[in-house]
Amino acid sequence: MCKLAARAVQIQTNGDNQALGVAALVNGAVMLQQAVNAVPALAPTDRAAALALAEAYTNTNAIGSFSQRDDPQSQAVLDDVNTKDARLKAVCGGG
Repeated sequence: MCKLAARAVQIQTNGDNQALGVAALVNGAVMLQQAVNAVPALAPTDRAAALALAEAYTNTNAIGSFSQRDDPQSQAVLDDVNTKDARLKAVCGGG
């Protein structure tokens, strides 16, 4: 599920339709939270990585609602998503 969530976000946030990007970030965050809740035996580091990325997706949506893509605050949350996405890919075996 983590690969699916990350891939959907990657596709929809790299287009020019902001609404699709927003929806993908929300859906990605929910999918990651559902995956964590569905597997109680998930290793603590895996759980933390998934929840950290879900939070980063949510933060990106919040910041994106009032700032432009080239704004330093927007760049900071995008960098945070990329960092946390890389961590989760390493956990999921995709990076």
